[in-house]
Amino acid sequence: MPAAASASAPATRSLDAATVAEAHAFFDRYGVSTATADRLLGEYEHGGTWLALTGSARPVSTRSQDDGDALATVSTYADGSIAVQRDEKAVDVSDPRLRGVSGCSKSGTAYSNCKAEMWFGLVAMSFRVSYNLQSGNNRVTSVYGATWSIGGSCSTKQQYFGRPNSKVARLDVLAQMCVIPHSEIMWLQFSVGGNKTSLTMG
Repeated sequence: MPAAASASAPATRSLDAATVAEAHAFFDRYGVSTATADRLLGEYEHGGTWLALTGSARPVSTRSQDDGDALATVSTYADGSIAVQRDEKAVDVSDPRLRGVSGCSKSGTAYSNCKAEMWFGLVAMSFRVSYNLQSGNNRVTSVYGATWSIGGSCSTKQQYFGRPNSKVARLDVLAQMCVIPHSEIMWLQFSVGGNKTSLTMG
């Protein structure tokens, strides 16, 4: 994904009115000011990458928010961008065996049909994953049901979806941007190890 860009640079991604409205609704729902949302959307349209989407930046703050049927974990980054992860309320979100997933069926150390999902306003990605946290043999057993939405793209296609190794499930999506034609790969990765799970995106 490209580095940050000034909103004065030529537009490289096209956002229609409906996409912008949905993004503003997302930012408003999770406490981002209108001014910050406008700046972030302008930067995104002109080729910038929000820190929340880099996959390497660390959030400056994290908080929980009641989201109706779920508890949302909202991570805020230094540029004002946010990443939202929603966990069903029936699940102990502090449980390291269930980080980044919801809706799991559990039998012993096996977790099945879990939904791994992250949401950034303009970009959302998810898939279903099953895994086992047997001590000394943590592994992803299956992955399926990928979905995604990438604002500003003319077309998208699945570049890779599967298990690159026994401890990882990964989805790579190739997005073709509209205004200045170029391609970007965005990814969602679920990992197991040390009897814990994690979810990252970039």
